[in-house]
Amino acid sequence: IGDAGLDLKYSLIDWDTLHRANRYGRKHPLGTRFLNSQVLALYNFSPDLVSIKSSVYAAYLMNSAAKATGWTHHKKGNDAYYVGGRIGEALHKGDYSLELFYQWVKAQAVPEKDVSLSARDNPRGVSLYNRRNGGWGNYRGWRLEGFYALTDNWTLNTHFDRIREMDRHIGGSHKSWEFYFGAIFAF
Repeated sequence: IGDAGLDLKYSLIDWDTLHRANRYGRKHPLGTRFLNSQVLALYNFSPDLVSIKSSVYAAYLMNSAAKATGWTHHKKGNDAYYVGGRIGEALHKGDYSLELFYQWVKAQAVPEKDVSLSARDNPRGVSLYNRRNGGWGNYRGWRLEGFYALTDNWTLNTHFDRIREMDRHIGGSHKSWEFYFGAIFAF
């Protein structure tokens, strides 16, 4: 906005545009009701203030297609928030970046396949919409992620996640963490 370093973005995503039936022949099953609105605000710090490319951001998301169900104890769990910041950019040899963010994600806020942060550690892949003690949503947690460019084409990536349940009455009590280390080669 006017060279102030502030970016605002609004998006609307309708996840069920084909109106397909699930494997039981039911159209619009609970696990596909997602009409997500998201507002994102991002501030890029001026190079005069900070010598390394840096930014902070915050967003709010709401699923307006969610319905109160027995799985969510007859309440809607349809919104999510996240805040974070990033320092640096790993583009060339010797470059690095660090990012820290925090998320609050209720059970019906995003499709289960889009959940990040350790994917709520659901090793059996049980959906909230099949059993009351499963699902990938309903969590709050943070991630610290770093990149380091060994060459212009080869980057090391590592992150650490720590999450816990948002509401222990939905999906049960849950805490987990994940440490990841990888290498990315791009050409």
